[in-house]
Amino acid sequence: MSVHRKHLRHILLLYYNKGKSAGKATEKICRVYGENVISKQTARTWFHRFEDGNFDVKDSLRSGRPIVKNIDKILQKVEKDRHVSSNVIAGKGTRATPRARQREEEEFSSERVCRACTANAHVPPRFMREIPREINLDVLTQGLRYSISGLMNLATNQTSDTTSDAQSNGPYFVNFNQDCTSLAVGSKSGYKLYSISSAGHLEKIYENDFEDICIVERLFSSSLVAIVSLKSPRTLTVCHFRKGTEICNYSYSNTILAVKLNRARLVVCLEESLYIHNIRDMRVLHTIRDTPPNLTGLCTLSPNSDNCYVAYPGSNTIGEVQIFDANHLQAKTMIPAHDSPLAAIAFSSTGTKVATASEKGTVIRVFDVHEGTKLFEFRRGVKRCVTINSLSFSMDSMWLCCSSNTETVHIFKLEEPKETPNKQTADEAQSWMGYLTKAVTASATYLPSQVTDVFTQGRAFASVHLPFQGLKNVCAITVTHKVPKLLVASADGYLYVYSVDPTESGCCTLIKQHRLDDKERDESDCGGSGSGAATTTNNTNTACINSYAGVLRGRSPDSMSGTESEKYQEMIAATESPPKGGGPFRLDDDTEFPPVTQRTD
Repeated sequence: MSVHRKHLRHILLLYYNKGKSAGKATEKICRVYGENVISKQTARTWFHRFEDGNFDVKDSLRSGRPIVKNIDKILQKVEKDRHVSSNVIAGKGTRATPRARQREEEEFSSERVCRACTANAHVPPRFMREIPREINLDVLTQGLRYSISGLMNLATNQTSDTTSDAQSNGPYFVNFNQDCTSLAVGSKSGYKLYSISSAGHLEKIYENDFEDICIVERLFSSSLVAIVSLKSPRTLTVCHFRKGTEICNYSYSNTILAVKLNRARLVVCLEESLYIHNIRDMRVLHTIRDTPPNLTGLCTLSPNSDNCYVAYPGSNTIGEVQIFDANHLQAKTMIPAHDSPLAAIAFSSTGTKVATASEKGTVIRVFDVHEGTKLFEFRRGVKRCVTINSLSFSMDSMWLCCSSNTETVHIFKLEEPKETPNKQTADEAQSWMGYLTKAVTASATYLPSQVTDVFTQGRAFASVHLPFQGLKNVCAITVTHKVPKLLVASADGYLYVYSVDPTESGCCTLIKQHRLDDKERDESDCGGSGSGAATTTNNTNTACINSYAGVLRGRSPDSMSGTESEKYQEMIAATESPPKGGGPFRLDDDTEFPPVTQRTD
């Protein structure tokens, strides 16, 4: 094989990655290196190889070289015998030699298997950068058994036996809606929606048997639900769950990592881009491209339609927060929040405050969105760095809760410290406490700024010790009659409800515990009054809504039928801010029609 041909194949691979066709690539190469240096048929052959996931440009196909077309058979052989030779894989049946075994290890490297699976299932298994290679193959074969997209969930299962059992039996995804009145649960067997009362009662309002649901987002208490499945990780489906109908679906160029929505916008987060949709008709209003690599899909959308901001990491090396105005479709500000990369972001209900946490997880900061100034700074811990799972404001923006991969959930009170009188009484000044206060105040000016910050940072008002650790979880805090309650939903399928004493700091009390799966469903009342009964709704098959066709064809409401015009008016009224008549949004009206029209091909 000449070096010249190898060089040309590298150029073909470059044009393939740029999205050029084989014909265009041939024309450009011949224009530079001379006519007839490569034929279009040869270029098409190599492009077909690249499409199959084989990016080796060293030589032509050899027996024993794994390709995507027979990747399932290859993985079955590897599953039976980890030291199977490449000749056996090719079907020749010869015994493995040291050279063949070495070549096999090279062929089945993590990078090559990742490329093959990526081309086959269109899902980048990014977790393989963080776990040992000998675990990768086990995770990979399990993932292929259930679909490639489940690799990220299965990789986390290798951490501990407890986590593995919980993840395999429990849901993939748990999340609260924008006002913490509903809980969405996505699992291998489908997704469920629960309503949460002010007293902490849990009631199942919907259940569907869609398989391998990894993202479920509900718009407040309406019937609009956005879902993503592991079988189609690049496709977003918007449904009216009460009617059992699919409103529209969109496909994207990469795996959907997160979906956020409010009454004005729907945001889809990919690894290096963000798509902003108008929630009334799901039209793409703006695309934020070339964002820093966001492997976890970290982003958030303000629940408020007036202060409609999107926050996402501005860097993957330091903790910069980029805030984008989704109403005016322009950048708002950039906040240098932390020295380490971001791990969690959350907006307050009004969209005027944003809370951040870094990958270290020791400091929580709250910033003013409009000014970009720091309002509060809390220290979660000093001894150890943790992984922050979620941050959440209360609806009155007076409380902030933070959960992590440890067993502790911290609750912070967002209030300015009360001013202490400058003049002290003679007894206070002469006491040991007065002397110590003066000594600490005087010595703080001589300490390094890092040490001084530790003294000035606020501490948690209260904390909760969960009965588990190491599991993915999401927390929320609700306030009823000025009494806060902490809600924690875990990946093993449980919801915990704690009461918080707003006047006395310290630990919280577990009052209710709900199980989110159907296996021996129980509801524990730990000191509370009664427990909510679970009701099961009938499953309905997905169908299409044909009554929105008139809206999409541009027909006026007067020319449409009575049904179409009525739904069109409901769609406009549901997203109007403020609503007609000056009344509040019908957030608690479960029969409210979602503010989305149907999109047809």
